[in-house]
Amino acid sequence: MEFRLDYIEREIKKLSLILNALITGLKNNDNVFEPAVKAVFDEIVEIEQLEEKDLFDYLSKNKSWNSENIKLLADIFYERYTSAPGNNQARTKALFLYQLLLKDMGGTLNLDIYNKVHLLQNH
Repeated sequence: MEFRLDYIEREIKKLSLILNALITGLKNNDNVFEPAVKAVFDEIVEIEQLEEKDLFDYLSKNKSWNSENIKLLADIFYERYTSAPGNNQARTKALFLYQLLLKDMGGTLNLDIYNKVHLLQNH
């Protein structure tokens, strides 16, 4: 059992390093990444360029995205927008994805998403 816990701890540390590098790079628009993180960053930048219809098609057909993954992607775009308020593509994508999530939630209250939608709509 101890081996399994050690393994899980090591994997969590690896994941946290990748996520920290990704978040830092996304906020700073850094292009110096490890290859795996760079691939994720490139995909996020590619998604940011898509029109709303194409983004919806991308999420529904090309990937099996669940609501948690869509929220994480929306959060990434929200962070990109808040770190660079002139990035209207990131703002538009975050707003679109949050609104998509709200529609799928069927009236479930999520204050975090509602607050972010409100902030994005008023900027």
